[in-house]
Amino acid sequence: MAIAGCTTRPGSRYVNLDDIARLIREGKDVNVMDAKTGHDLTRVILTQIITEDARDKPTGLPLELLRQLIIASDEVPGVRDVVFEISI
Repeated sequence: MAIAGCTTRPGSRYVNLDDIARLIREGKDVNVMDAKTGHDLTRVILTQIITEDARDKPTGLPLELLRQLIIASDEVPGVRDVVFEISI
């Protein structure tokens, strides 16, 4: 399922992070694209969903997983950019 970041077309509706998270939990394959630029925002949006979800839960993600993600951000191109963009 592709979701474009634009609601100006007739019949379109606003989709928020909770909607995207629900679709993913239902087993849907979701891709999020910027409607104007065509850039794939899926990684950024999924990371934002995880971040927002962790704020609501005192336990959040396991610390070791978070440490491994930080380590991986140095090894995988673009991961650091995604983490930085979400923190803004």
